[in-house]
Amino acid sequence: MSEDRIKYIRIGADCLVEVTDHPNQYAIVHDFENEGVKFIKENQHVYWVLENDAIQKPLELTHFKGELFPFQREDALKIINYNRFLLANDVGTGKSIISIAVLCSIKNENKKREKILLVCPSSIRKQWRREFEIHSSFTTAFWEDDNFKEADVQIISYSRLRLMRPEIHYFYVIYDEAGAVKNYKAEQTKAAYNINATYKLLLTGTPIRNEPNEIYSLLTALDLAKYKFGTVTDFLTTYGIREYMPYLKKEVTTGYKNIDKLRDELKPIMIARKKNSPDIIEQLGRRFDFIEETRFVDMNNSQLKVQAIIDSWVEDELSKFSNKPSFAEIMTNPKYRGVKGALISSYTMSRLNAIGAAYAYESDSISGVKIRTRLPSIEIDHTSSKFFDVLAILGETSGKTVIFTSFEKVVEELAFFLTGQKIDICVVTGSTRNMDLELEKFRTTEIPVLIATNVLGVGVNLQCAENIINVDLPFTWAEYSQRIGRLNRIGQKAILTVFNILSEGSIDEKILQLVLQKKDYHDIITS
Repeated sequence: MSEDRIKYIRIGADCLVEVTDHPNQYAIVHDFENEGVKFIKENQHVYWVLENDAIQKPLELTHFKGELFPFQREDALKIINYNRFLLANDVGTGKSIISIAVLCSIKNENKKREKILLVCPSSIRKQWRREFEIHSSFTTAFWEDDNFKEADVQIISYSRLRLMRPEIHYFYVIYDEAGAVKNYKAEQTKAAYNINATYKLLLTGTPIRNEPNEIYSLLTALDLAKYKFGTVTDFLTTYGIREYMPYLKKEVTTGYKNIDKLRDELKPIMIARKKNSPDIIEQLGRRFDFIEETRFVDMNNSQLKVQAIIDSWVEDELSKFSNKPSFAEIMTNPKYRGVKGALISSYTMSRLNAIGAAYAYESDSISGVKIRTRLPSIEIDHTSSKFFDVLAILGETSGKTVIFTSFEKVVEELAFFLTGQKIDICVVTGSTRNMDLELEKFRTTEIPVLIATNVLGVGVNLQCAENIINVDLPFTWAEYSQRIGRLNRIGQKAILTVFNILSEGSIDEKILQLVLQKKDYHDIITS
């Protein structure tokens, strides 16, 4: 075998996978003297799996500038001995620092001086660059920089990943906020699958956002899914509870089984530390507990009337079908395509109405005009009880506060409301031109409040704040956890307080139950 044509994937101390991109070398499997060899062939990739691995790298960290906590050092030392790994420690435990320590320590193995590729959300590219400048001697560049090709570490966003040439071979690839490749059917996920590298590392504090089968997609990005689980159908057969849906004419996954077995399969190639595990508490000298308070507020009369109209309209639309289809059926069955968009709009309007946002009643940018035509008979009260509850919380608490909402228009309305109450604010949304400047202003001045959408939900450090107010909840535990993780991370000195403001009897309560269900999935897999 030609050494330069073989790539090695180490999966722990007892298993080594050798990979070649040359299909004509398929016969080489017969040359192995080891009788325990297994192999898998898929497309242009051939995987040889040896059930022993006598070679371990030295257990030391070198060339890293800075100090690591013992648990970070332990994780880095383990990852060094793996060519494919999933680091799923809780949000805010320094996964980026661990990754840089790994890169520094194996840089001398990069004999061909191949590049390192870092893939992350565009909102945290600059933060990664700062971390590399502080902790390493690597040069970095963004996709649009003139020196991108020459830089040691090439930093690119997920949206640009599909523009990368698949024939380029990298020394190391890191996928930060790897939930971005959870959907194996998405174009950016397919682009991630096509990246070739000697080493691959996935970073995510929330390996499961909606369903456990997202693990399959993550391991596909690591080139390990077929080896660990076979095809996606094999995975769902082993770990999914399947039911036949006549209207889809196929089986769908309605639940999950064999969770202990799934955890055992993941254990060799995944670390998932909890912030409040005894070892981390001992090393940091503090717990990462946070106080969580859910406040239920009453909707005003106009909100109740609007919700009744929305519910009535949905009922009218569903009554057109003799079987009264479920929401899941409408979303997946082409038969209901005509009502699908309007039903989604009704859910969006219900969420905005629960907040009391004027945008729900005035803007034509949301579809569902049929619902809005029934509103003129109602005298709309634009003073949201949630906005006044936000004001009350700000009066009760000390320290800086970050307010989250899923809607950019709600940010605008709430900003107008709070500035009218003589409260200084910063604002970060997808439309913010210079997010770094706005965040730095919040960190370094006396401005007490930052209002943001979920664009702030990943990778940003805001340990300067002590409180979070959720004006509405996201649909997944992963997004909820990411909001909290912006503040509740290494470097936070205070005990964080999280306020969830929910309108009683509204869609807010259903979303809360959905978030808790998805938290159960996450906890079961990573425990």
